[in-house]
Amino acid sequence: MNHQVGEFVAYKKHGVYQIADIKREKICGVLENYFVLRSVYDKNSTVYVPASREDLVAQMEHILTKEEIDNIISSSADAEIEWVSVTAERASFFEEIIHSEDLVRIISMMRLLSAKKEEAVRTKAKTFAHDERMLNAAQRTVAEAFAFSLGIDKKDVTDYINQKLSD
Repeated sequence: MNHQVGEFVAYKKHGVYQIADIKREKICGVLENYFVLRSVYDKNSTVYVPASREDLVAQMEHILTKEEIDNIISSSADAEIEWVSVTAERASFFEEIIHSEDLVRIISMMRLLSAKKEEAVRTKAKTFAHDERMLNAAQRTVAEAFAFSLGIDKKDVTDYINQKLSD
């Protein structure tokens, strides 16, 4: 096992956790070693990851460094995403980006959706609920991935990204 008690990990789809313990426990009738993960944002959230399940242990990834975050943000400036005018196709495309967990593409999508939202407000045009949901999902995903490492509140992550992109 490469992970140690006290280590912080990004557990895919669940957020940032600290390994609180590695212990042998009987869960659902199976006695084995488990990583006990406690959420850094929700003290009531605990995840037990069976040490024998390599597919689940592989989802316990290192926390991004500030340098890695800044590189992701910088890369997103060059990763332009084109607007898909057909609403159903756009919805499918944006869902695919969110599920890819590719932070460069997710930030690029965030930038595109934010620009379209600002344009709609300026021109009093109609906005689509799905676009708003995708923007919110992108912001949540990026905030969860970046806030802990940057030592900032999740709500400040979008401002951090915008500042880095304008530098």
